[in-house]
Amino acid sequence: MTRLQSIVIILVILCPSFALSDEILFFNTAVLGQKISQSISPLESPSIEGLNFIEPKVIQLDTDDGRYIASSIYYSAKDVSFIEIAESINKKYPQSRHKIFNPGSHEAWRVEDEKFAISLISESEEGLFRVIYIKFMSTEKTLQNLKESLESLKKNLPEK
Repeated sequence: MTRLQSIVIILVILCPSFALSDEILFFNTAVLGQKISQSISPLESPSIEGLNFIEPKVIQLDTDDGRYIASSIYYSAKDVSFIEIAESINKKYPQSRHKIFNPGSHEAWRVEDEKFAISLISESEEGLFRVIYIKFMSTEKTLQNLKESLESLKKNLPEK
């Protein structure tokens, strides 16, 4: 055994957190765009067996036209910090554009190659952090939704 191997083994024995840290279980983005009739696994599989996992408290899925289009995943501030979630997302999507709207309370990522966006929001009153995943819509679908929204607004306007 080399000296370096001995040091690594000692560190692992004395500082188990050095070797294996907690892993945040994130939303399985392959679900976005899938039909609601298909069976899905809403969370990604753990990357390494034996780790401690930080699981979400609530998983909320949004649908449109029979397909999953968005998800809100809620983590407890008792289990994980805002910074730990943001750093984990940055590691997972290092090439995505990252925008900090309000440090420690709202950050966002745009994952162009997989066609979705992520928003991390601190909901401090509830002691929760919300990670929102939204699938990009086609321009055609966006315009259709906008048209429907405008028509709905017109119907609800008071008559003159």
